Amino acid sequence: MLPALYQLARQLYQNLRPEQLIERNSETAAEKKAAVLLANHLLIDFLEQHATASSKKGQALCVQTTATYCVHLSDLLSEFRQQLQDTGIRGKDLLAHMLFYEGLQKSILGLLELVQNGFGKNLDPGLRMPVCLQETIRPIFREQLARLAQNEETATDQSLTSLLCHQLKMHADNPNLSYGTHDYLQQLLYQLLLPEYNSMEARIKLLIRYNFNDPVWIDQLIHYWAAQRESLGTTEERISFWRNCQLELTRLQPVHDRALHPEQKNSKELLLEAIALEEITHGELFPESPLDRDKPFETTLSVSQLGLFLRLQVDTQILQTSNKNELIRQTASRYRTNRTTQISPENLHKKFYTCDPAAISIMRVHLVNMMNCLKRYG
Repeated sequence: MLPALYQLARQLYQNLRPEQLIERNSETAAEKKAAVLLANHLLIDFLEQHATASSKKGQALCVQTTATYCVHLSDLLSEFRQQLQDTGIRGKDLLAHMLFYEGLQKSILGLLELVQNGFGKNLDPGLRMPVCLQETIRPIFREQLARLAQNEETATDQSLTSLLCHQLKMHADNPNLSYGTHDYLQQLLYQLLLPEYNSMEARIKLLIRYNFNDPVWIDQLIHYWAAQRESLGTTEERISFWRNCQLELTRLQPVHDRALHPEQKNSKELLLEAIALEEITHGELFPESPLDRDKPFETTLSVSQLGLFLRLQVDTQILQTSNKNELIRQTASRYRTNRTTQISPENLHKKFYTCDPAAISIMRVHLVNMMNCLKRYG
């Protein structure tokens, strides 16, 4: 902790609260003058402390503690100014006290700006911005978002842009807005407002490259693409749609060190996972041929062994059914053995309820093989 910053914090907490300034107005002149001198010495004090740090780790710690305390004291002074206004005092006394607090806050924010601009590599991007700075930049973000929402060609694009603006505004209006998020939004909005990103397709690519990994946006983007897919005329076009999306995603090169949520999965990864899920949902990972749709699966089990295996699954609650006869019927229609191309439901029904000793012995061998497989898997 910087000596000057630490002493200034002690002064504010012990002697220079709003109620103390009001009650001891004539007695606080020396204390206010000492606080102003400390505030004027903050920059030099920081540079001296940083220069004399014994290691890079010590320098980084100096930057972090200074920035954190600056944010805290700036917010404290904003709170003090509000408390002064709520006391009901007016006139010269109020003006003098307000100017005193504003001067201290200006010096603290000046130190914070120096730390941010000159030593930003050691500044934690997760550090919350002072409230007064958030109130200054939010109108700028809102004006940029209003411009972004204009000039959309279709209703679908308009809806997606409205969602994008809503999510960007939500992050910008976060009361715990951090320096990292502010820097990210500032750069992203600047890019989005360039003429080359007027179209929705260009904006989507930019957002992916900038790793805008907001989960609500990712979800709606998948819905947006799904709507485009459904508008295609042929089955072949719809089947290849997600593959084309995957190909486009793999071609996009991310902007280095850019992410809305650095600690979470990046936007490309989230989108590829969502597309894979869409393919599975629509049965398009392995398109089924009409000739194969009703083709039964072949098993090396005999009918006796298949009936026993089916009963084992039912008795151990692996398969749960209230209609065993229907289960047996469907199994008979979906499987064939090495010896028969069609299993009789009546025969399988008989083998289900009458366990053949030879089938039991063979099934024990299969179960041992399964256990050995599980050991290898683990």
